[in-house]
Amino acid sequence: LSHIAASLTQWESGQREPALAHDPSPRLVYYAAHDTNLLYLAELLGLKWLSHGYQPNHTPPGGALVFEAFGPANPANPLDEWQIALYFDIQTPLQIRELTVLSDDDPATTPSRVPVTIPGCSTKAEGDPHAPLLCPLSTFTRLVRQAVQPECITPPDLRAFAEGKASARSRGSHPGPIPLTNAGIFAGGAMLALMIVAVWVAVERRTGGGMLVVTREKMENVSLVSVPGV
Repeated sequence: LSHIAASLTQWESGQREPALAHDPSPRLVYYAAHDTNLLYLAELLGLKWLSHGYQPNHTPPGGALVFEAFGPANPANPLDEWQIALYFDIQTPLQIRELTVLSDDDPATTPSRVPVTIPGCSTKAEGDPHAPLLCPLSTFTRLVRQAVQPECITPPDLRAFAEGKASARSRGSHPGPIPLTNAGIFAGGAMLALMIVAVWVAVERRTGGGMLVVTREKMENVSLVSVPGV
């Protein structure tokens, strides 16, 4: 979760975040993830969703927890700061059964998309029923830092980000050794299971794992997508 916040914050600032393996320029960032990882994120942030044809908070194969970031230049963003909207996207059970080729050209081929409220952050513009539920990125980052225990993060730069501090590399010094604890070892293993290095091109993968994607679009629009394994 801290890595997601760091990736979005790097888009906002345009400055290299030492906690990340990628700089602000790539159009896409890819991670490995599973349906359980989506549930971990939901638990940490208190997220709930109900997709068409499924049980509450279900994470079926091919589902996606989508973070869309809106820059100040985006007409859907009324504030002079970056904001994010959160969705859960999934093909419907009927689309899975009929092997439907998905597209936005027809309602029958359009996957289910439901907005997800980030408690303590998401609001909707008054008078526009189609406006997205927006959460200021600064507030989202604060909620992430409240939800995550930095001592459970092994990589020093990512731990510094979670603590809201400048990393050792950004200060120009080399961090010393980090004491190993049971929580640190577990967190390090979970981090290795979750993350994969950044890639450049957007691709659709159907593997035993999943994917978490950041893409930069026009009008400073950014999508962060997590797809569990199928």
